[in-house]
Amino acid sequence: MSNSQDCIEFTASEDHELDMMIGFEHMQADCFMTDTIATPFSLKKLKKAFTHWQNDLAGKAWNCLYIENHDHPRIVSRYGSEKYHDESAKMLATMCYMQCGTPFIYQGQEIGMTNIKLDSIDKFKDVVTFNNQKIFKKLGFSDERYLKIANKTTRENARTPVQWDSSKYAGFSTAEPWFYVNPNYKEINVAKQENDPDSVLNYYRKLFAFRQNHKVAVYGDYKEHLKNSRELYVYERNLDGERLLVVSSFTEKNVNFTAPEGFDLSKGELVLNNYKINPTKNNGFVTRPYETRVYYFK
Repeated sequence: MSNSQDCIEFTASEDHELDMMIGFEHMQADCFMTDTIATPFSLKKLKKAFTHWQNDLAGKAWNCLYIENHDHPRIVSRYGSEKYHDESAKMLATMCYMQCGTPFIYQGQEIGMTNIKLDSIDKFKDVVTFNNQKIFKKLGFSDERYLKIANKTTRENARTPVQWDSSKYAGFSTAEPWFYVNPNYKEINVAKQENDPDSVLNYYRKLFAFRQNHKVAVYGDYKEHLKNSRELYVYERNLDGERLLVVSSFTEKNVNFTAPEGFDLSKGELVLNNYKINPTKNNGFVTRPYETRVYYFK
């Protein structure tokens, strides 16, 4: 599979060999070509990638919506914030899964699992991690410096055992697993989130219940707003008179947001949000750290 325009044209052909496309550009918003060559996170790069696929596949093929898989670090640690764990985990889910396409959730993503930090390269298992170490060593990187890179970028971050509960080995098994359990498993696990109405897990359930019951969230067209913003990702969805306005902040800073022309927040229903109190003023609001809101208009 490819990111190229040729691939889009092939998808749209009469042969219908491919109906769903898996894009990759949105997983390169904090790196150059590969996760190991890390760069500062760019929201504009992320938005450009998502908008590219949303617009160019519209009416031709179907998007695969994902933000985690077995080949990348955990998304909260990459594009979100471990400091604002729950807020950013919910925001990232909203940002991605309110778009057009079929959602895919990787194991542990729905509880906001994070990267693991190991204190020695010897503790890693993946041959890619060791091959990269050889390359970085030739470039003059010390083992200590490469360890920091590996902890941040290795795909093994997504391969720690799923954190089911606070028992030994995070409830994954009764025997020692093949890889280390993330030490934060007692704080981040399924059992702890199961009965917490404000947990990341139950937010995912609420989000997908909304998608299931509102066709505009699945089939509606897509239009991005505030394209030049380095802090906010804002887009709308439209279908048969129903509209969604999705607002997601990628910063812990307070940002002034005003609804785009044609949207009156006082007439919209706030259907998804990651803060309990949600004031508005002058058809807008000041975002809090990693805030997200979805307004529904009918």
